[in-house]
Amino acid sequence: MISVEDVMVKDVISVTIPATVNEALEKMQKFKKPDLPVINKEKELVGLISLEDIIKNPNEDQIALVMSRDFKSVKQGDGIKKVAKILLDNNLSRVPVIANGKLSGIVAVRDIVMNGISKLDFNEPCQTYMREEVPCIWEDTPLRAALMVMVYSKSSFFMVLGKDGGIVGIIDTQDIMSSGEFLSELKTTELNIAGEGDDWAWEPKTALHIVSNKLTLPLKPVKEVMSTELVTVTRKTPINKCAKEMKKNNIEQIPIISAEGELIGIVRDVDIIKALL
Repeated sequence: MISVEDVMVKDVISVTIPATVNEALEKMQKFKKPDLPVINKEKELVGLISLEDIIKNPNEDQIALVMSRDFKSVKQGDGIKKVAKILLDNNLSRVPVIANGKLSGIVAVRDIVMNGISKLDFNEPCQTYMREEVPCIWEDTPLRAALMVMVYSKSSFFMVLGKDGGIVGIIDTQDIMSSGEFLSELKTTELNIAGEGDDWAWEPKTALHIVSNKLTLPLKPVKEVMSTELVTVTRKTPINKCAKEMKKNNIEQIPIISAEGELIGIVRDVDIIKALL
């Protein structure tokens, strides 16, 4: 059986503490990553930080106060079947690989599909694993609203509907993140400094001015950022062919259409890995 070492990404994009949330955001945007492993100076994995963590903690600046310290990990010698079960049981999209107590790689659902299942002789039709419930959004939805809906619905993508209700494109979290820019923001923090002879002075004595960067999304609708080049399959397309199409086009989900060209479902990489169990 194919092992973690055969499919994992060894050149890991991570963030080292101490670091700020903005540093994590900049890396997420630059490298198109929805989350990042957090390591210390000894390269030991200490947590994971995601876009969802950041959005849900808008007033925190330090990664250590935002990141999740409760995470799963795997070893290089583990089989992809074991990893698939961990990912599915814990509703994860990726999991860190640990060797000798240190971060040595990342294995994601997409890695298992593109570098594993695409090479295996899995000929079951994709209708076995497809979902009929397809997350959709209107083409004129503002980008910030679309991102918040993604976070709250825990969906990493949407099929985009035009004014007539037909499918006109697809958009994912990274499409939205890539459209943003970092703008400088001046913050003023009042400091309480004890006066002479006081244990503590409650009134503000001075102020600290901090310049930070904030990710700002443009005032654009979804239709200006979405991808309009759609790869589609039918109910009877074998899942290993779906996996090959995902690898070829660097995508994580494929719409399923009927003989008449109508959208009838979606098959995602996370659906396909169920074939391993």
